[in-house]
Amino acid sequence: MTTHYHLTEHDFFALQKSSFHQLPFHKKRRIAFTVVLEILAIFYGILLLANVFPQQNALYPLVGGLIIGVLLLPFITKLYQKIVLRQNRLILKTDTKWPRKITLRLSESGIEFHSTHRNVTKHIHVAWEAIQKMSEDETNRYLYFQTNEVFIIPKRNHGISEIDQTEINRWLQDRLTIKK
Repeated sequence: MTTHYHLTEHDFFALQKSSFHQLPFHKKRRIAFTVVLEILAIFYGILLLANVFPQQNALYPLVGGLIIGVLLLPFITKLYQKIVLRQNRLILKTDTKWPRKITLRLSESGIEFHSTHRNVTKHIHVAWEAIQKMSEDETNRYLYFQTNEVFIIPKRNHGISEIDQTEINRWLQDRLTIKK
């Protein structure tokens, strides 16, 4: 089965949002980022309160700094994703890789992925067994086959007909034995 479609920067951003919950790389970085910012919030909370209550008991700034850290925790945990997405947006403003013409071929041996942009062609062939994980959102499916390598397969639009979508669904259900 062969189908053709175009990938855009919107598909790339959807992949980035999905990868925050799928890749161990982002999980480790998000935890480290949260711990460092939480320690900084507590430290600066203690310094602030030590200056506000200079003659009081030393326990007040310490307890107040911990309270400030706990109150800021929900905001700090969401901050990592926002910062990374903003960085990617800034990088992609100068990047001219999008849109890309994609040819996707599903066969008994695996998935072939041909990408063409400005006379540069990329060809990848991956066996069905090499696909480690699959996730999806409302617009795309993501097939993870290496640490940071992903096939993006749109669910609708992008020039893929309903018949091709049904065929892609059948191939994926028949061949993939991984958890979503």
